[in-house]
Amino acid sequence: MNFLERIPTRWLLTGAAFACVLLWAGPGWAQTTGDPAAGRLLFEDTPGETGLSQLGACTNCHTIHDRRNRIATGGTNSSSTPPFTAVSFSSASGRFGAAIAGNYSGSMGQFSVLDNTQFQNIAAYIADTPKLSVNSLSFTASAINTNTLSQNVDLTNAVTSGTLTITNVAISGSGAARFNATADTCTSQTIAASTLSTPSSCRVSVRFSAPNTSAYTASLTLTMRVQGSMTTFTRVLPLSGQVGTPPPAGGGGGGDSGGGALGLFWLAGLALATAALARRPRQT
Repeated sequence: MNFLERIPTRWLLTGAAFACVLLWAGPGWAQTTGDPAAGRLLFEDTPGETGLSQLGACTNCHTIHDRRNRIATGGTNSSSTPPFTAVSFSSASGRFGAAIAGNYSGSMGQFSVLDNTQFQNIAAYIADTPKLSVNSLSFTASAINTNTLSQNVDLTNAVTSGTLTITNVAISGSGAARFNATADTCTSQTIAASTLSTPSSCRVSVRFSAPNTSAYTASLTLTMRVQGSMTTFTRVLPLSGQVGTPPPAGGGGGGDSGGGALGLFWLAGLALATAALARRPRQT
């Protein structure tokens, strides 16, 4: 007997229905919504903040570091990435919802009683780390040895982690000499925590030129640390450029975009519904 056969049929059908609800609501969750400050309170004291004494706190099983790490890497070793690993809101909400639907009779299933706002707030807290405004920068120069217009990337601080100090900004890689930072309000700066209505950020502007028509690539790396910690972490932005011919489309900044979240909901609902239907007596 496998584990699905041990679960009562009514639970399987309920789980399947919940997965379908997540699928229906998924496009709405695939936004940067929610209040991370409220989500932090919910994460750390779920029964107290919800008034539902039967719930356990999220921290009974996970630290916020562990959650971000597992979502970003898909792994289980919470020491493999820094505490402020970049996680998108869609990734956080997708993984949280899939965990609830896939473990409906277990420890995660209890959180199915959260309303949509509470769900989004917890996801927002999980995703509340310093973020870059773009996933990559691509440049096309009009002629050899001609500078392109500068393009900007903004680094925005989180809401819940205090001040953010940027210790270094550097361009590196095989094509680094072809890219130039024309403005930088980030290096050696400390920026306040953001609020929901007023993000706190700094900006780096980059341009490109080349002595030939070869394609060049490099990386813009911002090194930083949060208030009260001497541990640094980075945000890395891919750069690409070429003269005359547009470079290949940028492929993102290495983070988890969460694009598979709806697929997880489909699979969870299908698996639970199939297991339930398989138990129906056959007509003879």
